[in-house]
Amino acid sequence: MADISCEYSCETAAQALEWIHAIIRFIEPYSLLMEAHVVNFFRDRLWEAVDKEWMDCLSQESVENLILIPCGMI
Repeated sequence: MADISCEYSCETAAQALEWIHAIIRFIEPYSLLMEAHVVNFFRDRLWEAVDKEWMDCLSQESVENLILIPCGMI
């Protein structure tokens, strides 16, 4: 089995907190999308807030896979 190294660790409470803050920093720019209702997504053209790289990647996915994303199943 390959050794997977990670920049973050949970060996101490301080390290776990550092990892949590890294996740928050990653998610924060997308909070507008996460908190939006579906109607607002279309009405307010929120897809324009998504990075082009993400849109290019997501546009290659099937509708079936895209529907599963909010459920954490993909």
